[in-house]
Amino acid sequence: FFRKENAALLDLSKEQVIEMRRLIWTTPENLNNWFDEWGLFCVSKGFATRTDQGEVIFSETQKRRIINIDETNLSLDGSDGGRGGRPACTITIKHCQRPGTAQNKAGLSSSLMCGSNAAGEAMPLHVMFSSKAEEENMAIKLSWIAGLPSVSGQFGHDDVQTFPASVTVNEKGGTDARVLRQVLMHYMVTLFPDAADVEGKRVLIKIDGGPGRLDVQS
Repeated sequence: FFRKENAALLDLSKEQVIEMRRLIWTTPENLNNWFDEWGLFCVSKGFATRTDQGEVIFSETQKRRIINIDETNLSLDGSDGGRGGRPACTITIKHCQRPGTAQNKAGLSSSLMCGSNAAGEAMPLHVMFSSKAEEENMAIKLSWIAGLPSVSGQFGHDDVQTFPASVTVNEKGGTDARVLRQVLMHYMVTLFPDAADVEGKRVLIKIDGGPGRLDVQS
């Protein structure tokens, strides 16, 4: 129990959960090593140059070819995939992370893939719907995707283009090897038609761990 004089340490809010492995890994030494290796990789692959003082410089052209994408659960009731309405408030200790792994309690859900490139251009939205049908019979209603927002950006084109949202369907409404391969191929074809394995034309995709990430075809 907390004494009265420690009450200022408590906060009434939605509990924030952080994975234990992430909490343990995040140290100044690991962060410095990660950024050092990141700089070496980008210079070696032509995404950046290094000055005589050792500073890593990214041109605007190459910034447009470095993209970061992530997926998030789609929730209509504000509960972030949990059952019920708005998430309940929880008394927690301020500035104290609680290790754990967030769980999706809903039986069915959909996911949204989004992100941006290093130049700040938004990636086209990609929605992953769930379906209990056999894979060859999976389909979605046109009304579900009508009105999805488009984005504008240059990426690997000569000038600014407009790119519509895209969709895929699988059993769980999330990323698997097939869906990830489709998403990445769609991004490459539509955003970087000039992509090639030569300096200046490569594309760097940053994505966190998850299903399908280790599939060699992706």
